[in-house]
Amino acid sequence: MNRDWVKSSNRIAPAYVAGIKEFINVAKQSLDRKRLTTCPCHNCFNSRSHSIDVIRAHLITKGIDTSYVRWVYHGEEESDDEGAGNEEFENDEFDGLRAGLHDAFGNQYFDIGDTTEFLTNQQPMAKKSHYEKLYEALDTPLFVGCHTSSVLTFVVKLMNIKVMNKWSDGSFEMLLKLLREVLPQSNNCPQSYYET
Repeated sequence: MNRDWVKSSNRIAPAYVAGIKEFINVAKQSLDRKRLTTCPCHNCFNSRSHSIDVIRAHLITKGIDTSYVRWVYHGEEESDDEGAGNEEFENDEFDGLRAGLHDAFGNQYFDIGDTTEFLTNQQPMAKKSHYEKLYEALDTPLFVGCHTSSVLTFVVKLMNIKVMNKWSDGSFEMLLKLLREVLPQSNNCPQSYYET
């Protein structure tokens, strides 16, 4: 069960559209009496319930929560075998950051009509929003094989140390340079204070 499509930023790519169809088929099995189920888009994060049509529109316009690869809120079993190869982070810190991002940016959504026309007329997004970049950093490991820290949690901890110890920007840049040298080559450590 390959769900790499959830990380795609191209929401009109055939793999993404096929993934939405797969999700909708699964979600239809978990409808409540009012014919609603939770929406895993970037705004709702499975905390709001909507109709299947609204969920489909949200997934197309806002994208799916990239950490939601095992659809436990929609009837899939949570098993230890499935998680063995999964690089998603299971840590209260990540949940706290995700909740904070949701609080800061999350409750802004609107319902649209028929999504068929939207899909055919969609222009590629020119630039990722600040919000999308933060979520991407939350879901990106610091380096390949790292299961304890995402780029965002690493940066938040580093910035906290910088502020608490009154480090200058120059000393912080020196630390970042050292960290990039000692971490595995494929690391995602920021290159500069500005990048953090």
